[in-house]
Formats: sequence, C-alpha cells, structure tokens
Amino acid sequence: MYSSGCNCQDTWRSYSNIGKDAATVKEIETLGARHQMALQTQVVVDEKNMIFSTPCYMLDATIVDIAEGAKAIVSEMLKWI
Repeated sequence: MYSSGCNCQDTWRSYSNIGKDAATVKEIETLGARHQMALQTQVVVDEKNMIFSTPCYMLDATIVDIAEGAKAIVSEMLKWI
C-alpha cells in the first residue's frame, strides 16, 4: 500500500519484522529490505519511511503477548502524530 508520491524503492529498503522464518527473511533481504528481529511485544520503527512493525502474532505467542504487541505498536504510532 503506497500513497501517491511514495518512493517505493526507499520503502523496500526499510526495516521490517516478519518473525523468525529464515527463508522469508532471506527473501525480504533480497528485495533490499532489512529485517530486524524483535520479540512479540516489541516494535520496529523505520523512522525515514514511517513504517511500524511488530511480530506480535508472527511468533509463538499467547493472546496476552499479541495484545501487548498490538498495544505497543499503537502507542508508538501515536507518538508520531
């Protein structure tokens, strides 16, 4: 999802978090993105492209972990408003 005027090449070079799957990490990195490991409750922020990511449901997690990750990403995004 890109807004008009977005430099997609820069976006693909952003930081992301998709969990621990090594094959998926490798594929993302071949596109030029950088994967950053994080726990279920942590948020990865690409400040340049304003992309926020959390693996809250991508890792082995309890419903509490997922809720904490979701709360953490919303809290982080609100700091940027």
